[in-house]
Amino acid sequence: MKVLIMDVFGTLFDVTQVAETLERHFPGNGEEISQLWRQKQIDYAFRRQITGDYKSFEHVTREALQHSLLSYDLHVKEDTLDELASAYNTLPLFPEVKEVLTKLSSKPKALLSNGTPSMLESLLYQEKIQDEFSHVLSVDRIKQYKPAPSTYLYALQELKVSREDVLFVSTNPWDIIGAKTFGFQTLWINRSEATFDVADYKPDFESEDLTILLKEF
Repeated sequence: MKVLIMDVFGTLFDVTQVAETLERHFPGNGEEISQLWRQKQIDYAFRRQITGDYKSFEHVTREALQHSLLSYDLHVKEDTLDELASAYNTLPLFPEVKEVLTKLSSKPKALLSNGTPSMLESLLYQEKIQDEFSHVLSVDRIKQYKPAPSTYLYALQELKVSREDVLFVSTNPWDIIGAKTFGFQTLWINRSEATFDVADYKPDFESEDLTILLKEF
């Protein structure tokens, strides 16, 4: 039986919903700011990984938000910045996630996320799905960001399984490429009908949502 290791942001939880929060504060710009925020959140994490200057994902998320607002010449107070950044702690699940997890309750499942333990705890307890996973693994423990090979190795060591035992699930192409390069079998959740990145490694499977896990695995 394959062990499912799943990503969190964009895979289980809908990061696009921060646009609604931003729209309330900055009418007419919420969607564009949210997209830039997500892009810079990933960019900043990658930059810190490459330079070896690790800061937590909460820190990176706040930095990326600040950059995004400044790009639109928007200046806010520190408490407002904190309030907006906390939107990543209250993201909603995608519609099918809870039902799929419930039906897979007997299957071994774990999370591997760039998010901090406090971010993950907030999200999981909010949706009451914390008991669906045997392990909730944050890269914050090893101070490395996915898709560094050390993050996937960390998951293997914690789960005490081999690479061949894992099906890795993510919506992020860079995460799929990292996991596939490491030796995991991969499932790309392509919710937006996107084109996968040009890369030497491609996902083993592709689906528009997580319901494929109820049919194929």
